[in-house]
Parts: sequence; structure tokens; C-alpha cells
Amino acid sequence: MEIAILIYLILAGIFIYVLGEVVIKIMIDPVQELKRVIAEIAFKLIHYSHVFKLSTADNSSAATPEKEIDAEKLEEAANEYRRLASLLNAAFRLVPFYGLTRIVFALPKEADIISARNALMDMSEEIFTTPKSFVISEKRKSIEMMLKVI
Repeated sequence: MEIAILIYLILAGIFIYVLGEVVIKIMIDPVQELKRVIAEIAFKLIHYSHVFKLSTADNSSAATPEKEIDAEKLEEAANEYRRLASLLNAAFRLVPFYGLTRIVFALPKEADIISARNALMDMSEEIFTTPKSFVISEKRKSIEMMLKVI
């Protein structure tokens, strides 16, 4: 009889361990990946912000001209923003029961994730069509607010 109880305790321990590992792989790891992607987006938004800064004109003209922006840096920033939008979308889709998980882990709203993804895609395209620093800056600020990184 004591051996049967011991076997049940061992099996219960194994079951709890396996259940814990399943929860980690299904719930915790995708949330950590999403938070890692959000942190990388926050880093890259700041890292590439110098590419779009307005030049400080020595003359006192009303219209401040844009700096000459290196096309290679623009291409690099555009590719990085597109890559981050893809990563954000993939990481978001991996999180199960996002509505509930969002509350438990203090994640951004689903609509904010999608809006941030779309804003990153817009930024990657607007870099070449209208490289105006104020447009990019506004998009950057909205992404930071949506992903709660400010």
C-alpha cells in the first residue's frame, strides 16, 4: 500500500512538472518573445531617429531644410522597420488567448499592436516617398505610445 502511494506521488510530481513545462512553452515563451520584439522596436526607433533629424540651419529662414540623408542609411532603416513590423506581427500571433494574456502580462492592446505594425510598415515606405522628419517623428511617437515603451 505504501509503495502504491509512493508511485502515485512520483507520477503526480512528474505530471505537475510536465504541465509546468507545457505552460512555459505555450504561454510564457511567446509573451517573452513579444516583449523582446517590443524592446527591440523601442531600441531601433531611437537608434534610427538621427537619420530623420532636421538640420539646424545657420540662417534664420522660416523653412528649415532637411539634411542630406544617405540613401544607404535610408535603405537600412526601411529594411529594419519592415523586419520589425514582421517580427511584431509574428510574435503577436504566437501569444495564445491574447485578450486574457494581455491583462495578466500587461501587454499592449491588440488594436495597438496592429496599429504599431502598420505604422512601422508606413515608416518603411514613407522613408523614400516623403522623408520629412516631422512625419517620421509623429509615427515614431505613436508607435512608442501604442507599445507602451515611453
